[in-house]
Amino acid sequence: MKIKTKLNLGIGFLFILIILLAFLSIKIIDSLSTASENILKDNKETIAYTKNMLKALSEIDKNKDALETFEKFLIKQKLNITEIRENELTHNLSEDFNLLKKNPSDEAIIGKLQSTLFEIMSINLNAIELKNIIADNVAKKSILLISALSLFCFMIALILFLKLPGNISNPIQQLITSIKQIAANDYSQRVNFGGHNELEELAVSFNTMAGKLEEYNKISVAKLLTEKKISETLINKIHYPIIGFDTAMKVNLVNDEFLKVTGLSNAELIGANILEIATGNDLISQVIVDRFSDMTISHNNVPDKRIHVDRLGKDIYFEKEIQEIVLTNQNDKRDHLMGYVVILKNVTKYMELDLAKTNFIATISHELKTPVSAIKFSLQLLENKKTGTLNTEQYELVKSCDEDANNLLKIISELLNLTQ
Repeated sequence: MKIKTKLNLGIGFLFILIILLAFLSIKIIDSLSTASENILKDNKETIAYTKNMLKALSEIDKNKDALETFEKFLIKQKLNITEIRENELTHNLSEDFNLLKKNPSDEAIIGKLQSTLFEIMSINLNAIELKNIIADNVAKKSILLISALSLFCFMIALILFLKLPGNISNPIQQLITSIKQIAANDYSQRVNFGGHNELEELAVSFNTMAGKLEEYNKISVAKLLTEKKISETLINKIHYPIIGFDTAMKVNLVNDEFLKVTGLSNAELIGANILEIATGNDLISQVIVDRFSDMTISHNNVPDKRIHVDRLGKDIYFEKEIQEIVLTNQNDKRDHLMGYVVILKNVTKYMELDLAKTNFIATISHELKTPVSAIKFSLQLLENKKTGTLNTEQYELVKSCDEDANNLLKIISELLNLTQ
């Protein structure tokens, strides 16, 4: 049986028991609540009515509203009959009250009414006590049932707690031990868990992986060195400065062009940490800034891809291009980042042309701004009535010239902004 099936069955069964326990608990609590409501509602209301009627009888001589009070609670009592003989006693109470209304001072009738009221009160008190006993019995049975079901759930949970972790963790621990041996270059490790579950599938996959690693480990070192030499030769043939380093920032690749522009030797760079070298080299500090380093470097860094260095009094500009070295694992078919290669393209000529273009635009803009400003001043003089009055056509021409002059000034300002 698969582990997933075992977990689903065990946890599912426990889940059903918990739902059943919750359902029974809610049902039992609801039953107890209903019993309590029955005790507290109807019977206590009847007792309250009888007390008020007894009080009205005791005040019948000195309170003229006593009969009305008695009748009011008698009507309520007629609507709240719940116990055996309570209907008969209430009927007798009603008949005796009718007699009392004819002769309010009849002590015999008053005594009979009081006796009937006490009997009704006694019936309801006994009913409350009986319902209390019933509710208590229901509560005891409920506690016993819930306790038994809770104990059963606890036993199931305990079995799952003791059995399942071992069934899963023991094979995993064996697998971890084998992985550590593989990491120590012992590719002969194999695992076998038996059964027909996910762990056995994992063991088969692990054994396949170990076999592949053992096969790859037998590849000729000479072949690897040859391939490395070919790669280095090809990189040295490229006329752009190139540097490569791994994810630990250790330099493992530079070409001759990079050595020329940095003034460093191959021995100084290969195997060194590029972050440490960057603190003393202006070019390298700009290679790693904003992408690979959180440190503050006290050189003239730029936040974009353009790099500027000064060599023998001449400004040289590079554009850096960062390429990630990603290898695909043949076992899991996933890409893994191995390092970075930075290519520096010399763009000094383009920068010089761009600078010349910028200077040209700035000069032209300044040269144009002065005559346009003079034109606007002349137009303002023409609009001034002190220099003479313009007719409608002349005024429209002046306005049109003024708008054109404003447009020219706006264009000139935009050109100046582009050069800044």
